[in-house]
Amino acid sequence: MVSTTVCQSCAMPLAKSADHGAEADGTRNEEFCAHCYQGGSYTDPNLTLDQMVEIVARFMQKSGDEATRAAREGLVDLKRWR
Repeated sequence: MVSTTVCQSCAMPLAKSADHGAEADGTRNEEFCAHCYQGGSYTDPNLTLDQMVEIVARFMQKSGDEATRAAREGLVDLKRWR
């Protein structure tokens, strides 16, 4: 089974090089996606876990409380939210 790395902020799969964020010197960041991390820092440094849960829940193929619960469960153990 192939293990796919996920963004340690939003849990987006980091399947291809373009999915990865970038450090200040332009090198690829291995932990965060391009939506969450650019230029060596978070794209929204003040984002809270609750706000990220809302964002991620909107992209899930579930509805309402089920999506919110699944998003929270998938995010709480990621590096950014520990």
